[in-house]
Amino acid sequence: MVVWIHGGGFATGSRYQRAGDYRWLANHGYPVLSIDYRLTPPPRWKDASDDVVCAMSRLARLARPYGVDTSRTVLVGGSAGGSLALNVGYGLETGHIASSCTARLPAPPVAVAGFYPAADLKGTWQDNGLLGYGREITEGYTGGTPAQYPERYAYASAVNRVRPGLMPSLLVTGASDHLIRESRVRGLADRLRQDRDDVRFNAIPYSDHAFDDTYHSIAGAVGRNLLLRFLNGTASRA
Repeated sequence: MVVWIHGGGFATGSRYQRAGDYRWLANHGYPVLSIDYRLTPPPRWKDASDDVVCAMSRLARLARPYGVDTSRTVLVGGSAGGSLALNVGYGLETGHIASSCTARLPAPPVAVAGFYPAADLKGTWQDNGLLGYGREITEGYTGGTPAQYPERYAYASAVNRVRPGLMPSLLVTGASDHLIRESRVRGLADRLRQDRDDVRFNAIPYSDHAFDDTYHSIAGAVGRNLLLRFLNGTASRA
């Protein structure tokens, strides 16, 4: 099954915002559980990731009424949600993360997918994005700058959790992204390859941040089909 984590700069959004994609994936054999997490303000650099871990620990109970198998779970998200999907997935693989509701960590997902993810918060702060939004979201999320809170930026950045033996990752971004630069996402893919982790990277030409937000669009269809291909490949390794 797919656990979907919504985007919104860590400050907005809800589990309902990509309903068309959820139905499309379910029609292709992948039921979706979309979750919420605590949003800023105040700073949620730890709470958001730990809330996703909490949701993962409750998957079996939540999915049981629908007859959904939760033994092979894939974390998926875009933007802030992509950041959380990667951060939590890698954190559960290594055990270096916490849950907001239980001391016992759930099993790691079998794969993770991040669309235009803020996987390097320090890098996002440095790049600053369109109209200064990069610093606005990272400082709101962490409570300050990388110089003030390096440990918070480290905890919330998937790039700092890369090591050999991670689950397969799908990274998709817009080649013209003005918020999360394509080079940052490509840099994460390169780091994963250096550690011989399984990663698929796609940069969509002429596409900006959140290129797939509109369901009835060519870019939306491209994003969905890249994800479906990845899910089918992951399922075939069961």
